Parts: sequence; structure tokens; C-alpha cells
Amino acid sequence: KHAPVRYFGLLPEFDLSRTLDNVLFADEAPKRSKKFWQQLKADGRVADRPHITITHVNNKSEEGYTWDLCDALYKSSLSPTFKVKLGRLLCDGDVMALVVEEFAVDEDAPGEGQAGSEFVSQLPEAIRTRLHVTVGTRTKVIAPFEAGELVKRWRAYVRKGVDEIELPDLWVKGRVRGLAG
Repeated sequence: KHAPVRYFGLLPEFDLSRTLDNVLFADEAPKRSKKFWQQLKADGRVADRPHITITHVNNKSEEGYTWDLCDALYKSSLSPTFKVKLGRLLCDGDVMALVVEEFAVDEDAPGEGQAGSEFVSQLPEAIRTRLHVTVGTRTKVIAPFEAGELVKRWRAYVRKGVDEIELPDLWVKGRVRGLAG
């Protein structure tokens, strides 16, 4: 028997560690972010299953429509593949996150493109603007949820104490999944 779905999200297909090693290897990368990344790796605090949460069971009362859209895609036999542009790496000394800048249907992948296009067009702006990948948190006491809060603050131009690194043209792909983790 499957565990109940706690959230819907994308599991992007990319090597998080190699990607960030390359980004943070650059001379111009902020020292604090480089050091934080090394510490995350040393402490085993890098997300072992990087994902982009779309909606969580805790938000189901406000986001029921989006929950139902995700559920339908997840249960579809021809679930569409989405492509996502990860545009920035943010770090505030407690959390590190990748910001989703674009979310679209991967027209080249097999699947139900029409359902995917409808999903993208119906995704509320409030959800779209918080989409991110949690890279890791400094300690177990800091919840991964805080990465989303960092992205929200950054989008609201509250950026004091936040390192921001623009990423090269980084597109990742994934399908909507119902996740229990």
C-alpha cells in the first residue's frame, strides 16, 4: 500500500551536486556561498532527492484546485513532461535554494502536451513565484520549508544578507509526482 500523498512536485532530472560544484567553483562566486556549499556536503545536508514542490497537503484548503490539477496529472497514463529554468542560486547562511524562473511544457517529450499546457496556464501566480529547489539547510533544526521563505523574501526584494548567483542557461525536466517524503 502506498503512503498518502503529502505534496505534489517535480523531481527534476539533473545532478545537483555536480551543477553546484561547477557554479560555485567560479572565482566570482561569493565566498560565503562557497563555504556554505562545502559545509552542506561535509555534513551530509544536501537534499538527497531534489524536488520542486507545487502544492503541499498543508495548503490544500487554499490550493485545492491546484491540488486536484496535480492529482489528475499524476494519475494520468500520459503525464506530461515539464521543463523548468533554474535561474538563480540563493544563500543566506541558513539555507540554499535554486529559484525557478520559468515553468513550461516540454513540447519535445512524449506525453499529454495539451493537459500540460492547460496546467501551466492555470498555475496561480502565488504558486509560480515560490517555486524552487531546496539545496540544503545548515542544521536539522532549520526546516527545508525555510528555502521557500527565502525565495519569497528575495522576490519581495528583501535581499540584505542574501548571496545571489545567476546561473548559466540551466533547464531541467520532470513530471508531476505525488510524493510522501
